[in-house]
Amino acid sequence: MALRFHWRLPFGGETSGWARAAQEDLAAIGLPDLDAQIHFCHQAEESGIDSLLTDFGFAKPDPILLAAALGMATEKINFIVAYRSGLLSPTTFVQQLNTLSALIGGRFSLNIVAGYSPQEQRSYGDFLSHDERYERTDEFLSVCHAFWQRNGAVNFAGKYYRIENGKLSTPFVSSERATPEIFIAGSSPPAQKLALRQGTCWMRLASVARGFGHERKRERVCHQHRFEFHQGYLRAGQRGVADAHFLDGRGSLHWPDRNRSGWHARGNRRHVHRIP
Repeated sequence: MALRFHWRLPFGGETSGWARAAQEDLAAIGLPDLDAQIHFCHQAEESGIDSLLTDFGFAKPDPILLAAALGMATEKINFIVAYRSGLLSPTTFVQQLNTLSALIGGRFSLNIVAGYSPQEQRSYGDFLSHDERYERTDEFLSVCHAFWQRNGAVNFAGKYYRIENGKLSTPFVSSERATPEIFIAGSSPPAQKLALRQGTCWMRLASVARGFGHERKRERVCHQHRFEFHQGYLRAGQRGVADAHFLDGRGSLHWPDRNRSGWHARGNRRHVHRIP
């Protein structure tokens, strides 16, 4: 499996050195900056970057619309479209994504997040607890997958969603796959279980050495089913998990140098190999 490198798309008006905590107070990031962002996309294409993350949050433009605008102005770069389940009907969500795929040739994957801070979730009208949000996300993605399978009308009856005779005429359009790749974000046990059931990759912060014992126990159970996606900084000298996708939250790419830090990247979609 070839390595794929991902990056974060800069926000509108972003300059180096910004503290992430201060970003929500900067009005510029609430608007697309298409000239600068398209230029960044072209630079990413020339540098061999596979995908750019279009982030989600109250301070930022809608990531689906932003990916559409950037995708129609580029040819090769893919986008990781972040979205929070539960803020749209799954039928509407798939309809929007299928339309996006038709516009940009399916050049995107999904970063599904069950939620963020309780305060921000409530500002979107979402008052569920942490674990309830993951339960809802499981149902949400079950409905999404049913539409992408295109095996007739979709019928679903769950705790959070009920769909009767769901139909969408716009298919997912891609020359490479029938559905978008789905990166499940979160480090909690419910996030891991959701990634096993519904995701392509588990997106989480990189582990530190002292946490590996507990991770190994879980690895024995689920190594046949998951492939981890790590987000965060790695410090030289630590040993742990490495994989083919590595993106940090500040848009900086870090790939572990095995000669310096003892990290080793090897794996495929069904296994993650660890150094003890």
